[in-house]
Amino acid sequence: MGNCSCPVAAKPGCPDGQEDGSPTCGSPRSTSQCVGFNDCPGWPEGPAEDEVWHTQEERGVDTSRSLKELPLTDWVEEDNEDEEANVEPKPFLRSRTGAVCAEPMHKGFFKDPYWNKHRNWEEVLLATLSSCASLQRCGHEELRKYVIAMEIHLRYVGQAVVERGEPSDGLFVVLEGSVVQQSCAGEPVLRVFGVGEVINEYAILWRAPCKHTLKANKDTTLAKLCRMDYINLGSRIAFKRRETRQEWLRQAKLLEMMDDEGIAKLADVLTSRTYKEGAKIITQGEPGEELFILASGEASVTVRTADHKVGLPT
Repeated sequence: MGNCSCPVAAKPGCPDGQEDGSPTCGSPRSTSQCVGFNDCPGWPEGPAEDEVWHTQEERGVDTSRSLKELPLTDWVEEDNEDEEANVEPKPFLRSRTGAVCAEPMHKGFFKDPYWNKHRNWEEVLLATLSSCASLQRCGHEELRKYVIAMEIHLRYVGQAVVERGEPSDGLFVVLEGSVVQQSCAGEPVLRVFGVGEVINEYAILWRAPCKHTLKANKDTTLAKLCRMDYINLGSRIAFKRRETRQEWLRQAKLLEMMDDEGIAKLADVLTSRTYKEGAKIITQGEPGEELFILASGEASVTVRTADHKVGLPT
């Protein structure tokens, strides 16, 4: 077909087997002038006047090799518009709950501070710290860590515990004796702290100047929880508590297909409840709207039938 790459068809009046534009055809055009089927009746119309049908040579395609010899990239045109865009989703950043404090904790090797105390002092400190608003979420074992970390200080009568304007670096609990609170030295007494009372509870949360002067009313023994000890212990306790709750949730068959991010979200909203011995946790017949995880202790399960009560294994 010469240099023309367009398909041609037999034209009426041409001998059978001869093509339009061939050397033996009666058409005056040569094969190099063939542009399509416009001259052949019954075929669709060719390009408009302002359109051009380019040959492979004009498009820069090497026609010296056969189609099988060409690599895939030479004869398969990539259509980037039809390909699906593979875009990675943006990371989902969620806010954390239950923060301990804004100050950084000690990194690296850390050993829990230890101060030896009398047993009766430990009992007083456990009862006192359990009533503090900043430590109410802690369990018995977690509170015991704070009690063991508390320093023991002795102040003689008239000796200052904290001066007005000094930066507070921890709370105090009176173990023996008493402490008086004054606006400044020589001023009237505003308050007297006795055994088991907490002094400057806010000092474990932020380092603020003390607003009053505290002095020993008589020979007094105090326990002090330093702010940095609270930060280091509280941060590690919170991390361990969160990891423990996530492990409990992963053991639930109902949540075994949930990813780590979903487990972390559920661990953040878990709350602690304490039930006394004999109290009902779930009552048969009531709609279930909560998921319970037994953190400590034991629970028995019973089912009441029409005739009697049947005990199930715990």
